[in-house]
Amino acid sequence: MRRLRFKKIDAFAQGRARGNPAGAVYLERDDKLEESQMLRLARELAGFVTEVAYVQPVQKEGIDYRLTYYSAEREVDFCGHATIAATYDLIQSDPKLQAAAGLRIVTKMGPLSVENRLASEDAVYIEAPTPVRRTSAFRGAELAVALRTSPDTIDPRYPLALVNAGLNTLIVPVTGYEACLGVTPDLQELKKACLAHGADIVALFTSEVGDPAHAFHTRIFAPTFGYLEDPATGSGNAALGHYWRGEGLWDGRPLVIEQGTSREYPNCVRLATRGASNPTILFGGAATVRIEGEYILA
Repeated sequence: MRRLRFKKIDAFAQGRARGNPAGAVYLERDDKLEESQMLRLARELAGFVTEVAYVQPVQKEGIDYRLTYYSAEREVDFCGHATIAATYDLIQSDPKLQAAAGLRIVTKMGPLSVENRLASEDAVYIEAPTPVRRTSAFRGAELAVALRTSPDTIDPRYPLALVNAGLNTLIVPVTGYEACLGVTPDLQELKKACLAHGADIVALFTSEVGDPAHAFHTRIFAPTFGYLEDPATGSGNAALGHYWRGEGLWDGRPLVIEQGTSREYPNCVRLATRGASNPTILFGGAATVRIEGEYILA
């Protein structure tokens, strides 16, 4: 029997927005968990959190923590909202980290920096993995079937694309705010289509928004990880940021994205860039601890 320090943390939760629930398991430096144990714990939490981050101190070669992620289906190369949840909690809980500019983590996508902006913005900002874009083999009609929507919902002004900023993200432009809210995919059909074309998640976007203070409205689906819709996403919106820059829709200045199906209280994800030439994309937000204690892994 293993007793593990555990928190349920809602990432991107501010005001009346509910955010995205993540599990955080805090390990000691010499702790070892088998892959089967990490997967089993994530499966036991299915429906309660979307992913679980296993957080382990490293403190060598400029790295402070290693993060490993699991969904109920499998290991996840990178999970943005779980990274926001865990690193926000780490910094908020440690006076030394509160005084620091940030920290360094390592994931399967390599080392990444975390900026501490709690004092100025009540947020942490995560360096997104270096993005890679390629043309999508999806056809609009095929995708419309999987999304259970009309082909007219897909905006022909912009191309479909696959962008990896942590996860292979299929970018889908849609024709407007109501069209975006009206999409109701079938989990199994969308999963089948994603697996056939090498997509981990599907990101819909429109520049029509519910709140004029926001730049885009997005919805992101994650059928290959065992659930349909992700309510607030770091890596998916970072992939969108790379796409928007490539299409001339974003000049790199800080912006706020609204995500999800709530008209009144959408979840909000912040994007920014660092560097002048070939800038790095950062995604940011706050987090709220909802449950804290021990997880007993029998």
